[in-house]
Amino acid sequence: MIDLYSRKIDYIRVSLTDRCNMRCVYCMPEYGIEKMCHSDVLSYEDMYKLLKTLNRAGIKKVKITGGEPFVRRDAIKFIEKLKSDSSFEKVTVTTNGMLLDKYVDELIKMKIDGINISLDSLKEDRYKKLTRGADLKVVLKNIKYILESGYGNLKINTVLMDGINSDEILDFATLVRGNKISLRFIELMPIGEARDFIPVSREQVLKTLISEFGELKPINKNLGNGPAEYITFKNFKGNIGFIDAVNHKFCRDCNRIRMDSRGNIKFCLQYDIGIGTEDYLSGKISEDEFLKKLNMRICDKPLENNFSSESVGKFTMNQIGG
Repeated sequence: MIDLYSRKIDYIRVSLTDRCNMRCVYCMPEYGIEKMCHSDVLSYEDMYKLLKTLNRAGIKKVKITGGEPFVRRDAIKFIEKLKSDSSFEKVTVTTNGMLLDKYVDELIKMKIDGINISLDSLKEDRYKKLTRGADLKVVLKNIKYILESGYGNLKINTVLMDGINSDEILDFATLVRGNKISLRFIELMPIGEARDFIPVSREQVLKTLISEFGELKPINKNLGNGPAEYITFKNFKGNIGFIDAVNHKFCRDCNRIRMDSRGNIKFCLQYDIGIGTEDYLSGKISEDEFLKKLNMRICDKPLENNFSSESVGKFTMNQIGG
């Protein structure tokens, strides 16, 4: 699938559910968020049908997200089904890590291509405040277990917020220094609750890292499906990546689309541009008709985001999978 700007679209992020066992301050409001009815959520059968159809259109890499994917019953079975399907080159999962102890052995056994854990503080009291109640010790225990198992593609996703957790840059870097982990500092995007916080720039992070660890070493190879740019330092076992969609746009190389748990396909995180799947799933149109429609509509995928000056659609990050 090729868009209007000759970008090859081969990667999809799939939200299994909008529900989560956390309510992180930049992701969800503390109260009053409308939860999707179970009857509105696509069955796994329909999700698989859509992904197999999208595979025909060129989608080869799948990222499973939420909300928190593992709060949905039988998520692990669905992930295993995708992973056992050789038509998908890579299947990865993003999680907050709280429930991983129940599923990590199965993920490793199926040779999942990547496990990403969202982690925004290494301080227990702060973590509890940021997540509105979660237990940091549980997540760190699960990370330790994954590392001790010898699993080789663990990533930590950290969203820095000025004056909130920006004093932990070196703490996170030290975690990577002694462990084979890819740490990614993800720039806060002005979506939903995140508008209430101030992002931390790549330049600020690099200044802090270089002052402590000395000269950086760029890593000139792709370490995943996404747009992260990686560096490391002398005597580091792991590496540090940056995903900053606002101040270091990577839109010209964007290879992704997204699907929410209702089955809506979204072409860009910022804009309400995409395609519904109801007609196809209900049998009103054939697979070939759906694919024709999709290939025509992919030309609506914008060249780039404009977060710095335009608003975004009215959604919270848990609804679309980050």
